[in-house]
Amino acid sequence: MHIYSDVPYIMKMKQVAERIGKHENTIRNWSDWYSEFLSPAPPKGEARFFTDDDLRVLAYVSELSAKGLSRQPIQESLRSKFESQVPFPPIQPDTLIDLDAQQETALALAEVRSELTTAQTALILKDAQLKEFSATINELREQVQYLRVAHEQERSAFTARLNELMERYMDKYTERADRVGDKYASEIAALREQIGQLRQQVVDTGQIEQQHLTEVAHLNQIIDRLKQQLEQTRSDKSAENE
Repeated sequence: MHIYSDVPYIMKMKQVAERIGKHENTIRNWSDWYSEFLSPAPPKGEARFFTDDDLRVLAYVSELSAKGLSRQPIQESLRSKFESQVPFPPIQPDTLIDLDAQQETALALAEVRSELTTAQTALILKDAQLKEFSATINELREQVQYLRVAHEQERSAFTARLNELMERYMDKYTERADRVGDKYASEIAALREQIGQLRQQVVDTGQIEQQHLTEVAHLNQIIDRLKQQLEQTRSDKSAENE
């Protein structure tokens, strides 16, 4: 029953399913249930093709099915339209699916799925690495804590030993210093006494030296007078000879 055009079979079942957004099995069932309203079916075993009229009928069936109508009311509605020669409504944009766009969407979804799979694999690897790193970090923390405790124990032991040695040697040093101090105190006193004697000798020597200087000055005066008398005598003799 063709009431729109004489265009022969132009679409496969898969294309029809894609255009109206239904599964192929659904289109196959509708083709059997509402075959009296579609183009003639091929012989058994051959591929089924659909015309543009068939596409409009099946799109109308899809619309009624979406509204909740069952098989029988849909058949009655189709029969009423055919009998009244009322045209089936054109396929709405939201019903007619662009195959190229659908293929692009399918490819994009496949690519996204692939990327998601890759990302999930990477996340799994990263998670495994993080767990390994976490275990390593925990192990290192335990080692550091152990080393800290050992270091503190060694430090405490070393400090105690050092304090013990310092106290021991300080006692010995104090005792020895006391003995040495007593010994050298007497020697220092003797040296001080000798220094006092030397100072007195220096003072005495200075007095003697001053006395000698006075005598030397007196002798120099006598020598000067003798020189003058000698010069006078020579001068007198020279005068007499003339």
